[in-house]
Amino acid sequence: MKCPAFLFVLFALVLSLQTSPLRAADTEAKARGRILDSQGAVLAESSKEGQRSYPRGKTAGHLTGYLMVKNTKGAYGLEKSFNESLAKGEDLALTLDLRLQDLVREAFPRDKKGAVVVIDPNTGAVLAMNSFPEYDPNDFVPAISKEKWEAYINDPRHPMLTRTVHPYVPGSVYKIPAALAAGMAGLEDRSYPCEGGVNFGDVYLKCWISGKPPGKHGDLDLSEAVKHSCNAWFYQLANESGIEPFEKTARLLGLFDSTGCGLPNEKSGDPPSEYFKKKGLPFTSRDRAINTIGQGTVLATPMQLASMTATVANGGKRYQAHLVQEEKSSLLADLTQSGISADHIEVVRKAMWRAVNEPDAPASKLRSEDVAIAGKTGTAQTGRPDRPFHAWFIGFAPYENPRLAICVFVENGESGSRVAGPIAKNILTRGLSLLAE
Repeated sequence: MKCPAFLFVLFALVLSLQTSPLRAADTEAKARGRILDSQGAVLAESSKEGQRSYPRGKTAGHLTGYLMVKNTKGAYGLEKSFNESLAKGEDLALTLDLRLQDLVREAFPRDKKGAVVVIDPNTGAVLAMNSFPEYDPNDFVPAISKEKWEAYINDPRHPMLTRTVHPYVPGSVYKIPAALAAGMAGLEDRSYPCEGGVNFGDVYLKCWISGKPPGKHGDLDLSEAVKHSCNAWFYQLANESGIEPFEKTARLLGLFDSTGCGLPNEKSGDPPSEYFKKKGLPFTSRDRAINTIGQGTVLATPMQLASMTATVANGGKRYQAHLVQEEKSSLLADLTQSGISADHIEVVRKAMWRAVNEPDAPASKLRSEDVAIAGKTGTAQTGRPDRPFHAWFIGFAPYENPRLAICVFVENGESGSRVAGPIAKNILTRGLSLLAE
């Protein structure tokens, strides 16, 4: 009796399975890949049973993120951005240095809200990046309880908000792109007087010194204006140059686009002229003035401002800010090839050094005996009379051959020089010592 043809096919299939080199273990799903710091320290891993864990807890919670219920898919942070490769079992090696990350966490006051980003100005690699207050991704394993979730979302400090990539009013740290824009506009040699403020029609805009002795800065060049953070000087620059050089410079510095550092949901603000156009509003000389000093409609994230600071620190090259080692240094813009001379960039760098190191500078208390820090403070109005101003500091160190660029943001911190600046000084001085070990 002849065997039906399908039996021969079935027999061949059974035989192939018996003789196949594949074993049962080989067909099991691979464990989700780990997330590692630059030295191989584990930030996220999976057990044999597939249970996700975060050995360092809050240390990098806003970076790693967490998985959806039952550990099936990245829902937040790098777990979400790199879900596909992690799900295939591929490890994700970061540029993050946990020594610096721990230092940042130690230096930032736990009763404050804000963010710190530290970048290697020579590569764009993110070395430390933390948002405050923190959350523990282990709370989401395997699923967060109703009580813990409600505690997080009802917390008025908003610990789930990733402030490192959230936009805020930048205040006077935005005078750095404005100072660079003076070179773009051919106004780098301009001097303007500060008599305590400037009239724009029937509107009088004050300089911060107007309520303090001697009530004015007098005649200033660009370097002195940066050093003293003179609002009046930048008001006048903005209206002689127009908004175009400022917006072109800010765009070269990446201030109107997300940095693409690797985190999901990264935000950015609109150029001032586009904002007013969208709203159908006239863009006046007053608007140009206040936007140039980082008030008005401009917004920036700590990540953007850290990247901008790295660009100034290295002499004008904007590298792709990146958290993942595989994403090698990529040059996105070179200011010296785009209308701003290397000499002018050095004037701005030197002005940032003067702002910290010269005795009569407002931020002179931030001077370090151990390392030459260059920087710029910012104190930004929030538009809410019931909430204190935001506090900012951007800077780099050492001044010659910089190795670290930093942005410190303290939400409602009241003063850049008194609150954000000392945090940055602590991180820069101790961080350079760590890297030297």
